[in-house]
Amino acid sequence: MNPEHTRANEVMEGREKRVFEECKRVIEAGTSKESHVVHNDAHGEFILIVAESIAYNKSDNFIVILKNDGIIDNLPKDAMVEVAASLTANGLFVKSRGSVLDFCALSGYRQEMRIYNFKKFQY
Repeated sequence: MNPEHTRANEVMEGREKRVFEECKRVIEAGTSKESHVVHNDAHGEFILIVAESIAYNKSDNFIVILKNDGIIDNLPKDAMVEVAASLTANGLFVKSRGSVLDFCALSGYRQEMRIYNFKKFQY
């Protein structure tokens, strides 16, 4: 795990690079015939669902990763947690989850410590 090389970096090195190369090829050829890289994929469809939920205030539920800030009582407030939330025109709404089982909380705490230690020893 490398906190300096995120999922965004992976997308830029992979799909973004292929899309830009294909766009360049299409411009040079003057046609998009025979183009295979630029197409709707799962991410493209997903972003439309997200946009509709905001634009039409649909309150659709999504799995999101947020700073804990009390969502899960027995995990550190600055931990990142993956929870269900409703997405509306007025923002993201997360219901407080209360506490998780002690084993789950301990696992989350250990994971956070591993990440902290990883960052600490990189210097």
